[in-house]
Amino acid sequence: MLNILPFVEELVVKYELEKNTIENDEILKNKLSGVSNYSERVFIKFLYSDELKNSIINDIPLNTPFAKIKKIIDGLINKKIGKDNLSLTLQKELVISPEISEKIAEDILGNKDIMNEVIAVKIIENEKEGEDGQKIKPKKTTKSIGYELLK
Repeated sequence: MLNILPFVEELVVKYELEKNTIENDEILKNKLSGVSNYSERVFIKFLYSDELKNSIINDIPLNTPFAKIKKIIDGLINKKIGKDNLSLTLQKELVISPEISEKIAEDILGNKDIMNEVIAVKIIENEKEGEDGQKIKPKKTTKSIGYELLK
């Protein structure tokens, strides 16, 4: 999951989604100039972004393209957003053109780390069902864990 944050930053840079925010924050702009490593960019933004500081101080949700894309990817992984609705969700949340949202959706769906997370969640969900499709109920035990281990 940690590999996803640099990927989200890569999308933000590639499609210039936070260009105005960075241009209007002189300190952040100077710190990010010349930094091409996406992990470093994420770290610098968390340290120097005025918008992030205000969000933390005032206890309000972060409303940046980075945070929105991260939330959308989490929704995709947790099956709250379908692959078919990904482009439309990106378009609505980021207020971008359909062409850009389609390209971002393709990049997200083409990311191996994200798709591995989606598959892992699907496998976990399938393991909770028996062979006949019935949900498996966990066994209840009144014995202590120590007793069970000593058996």
